[in-house]
Amino acid sequence: MYNGELDGITSAIEYASNIASPGDYFDIYSDNQASIYRLSKTSDNPGQASQICYIEASNRIVAQGVTITIN
Repeated sequence: MYNGELDGITSAIEYASNIASPGDYFDIYSDNQASIYRLSKTSDNPGQASQICYIEASNRIVAQGVTITIN
């Protein structure tokens, strides 16, 4: 379940980075606080692959001038 939540959030961010245009604003919602916390702190624990994809997609979004929030 935990990895599924991480993958879901990561997939949403990757999708947003592919369709984003400057000035866009994306809200991503998750009901799993542990997953949100896990993505906010880098580590080599389980879920690292999702975390790396999340960081790369987030960097692409920021470079495009797009705002994204995880709730």
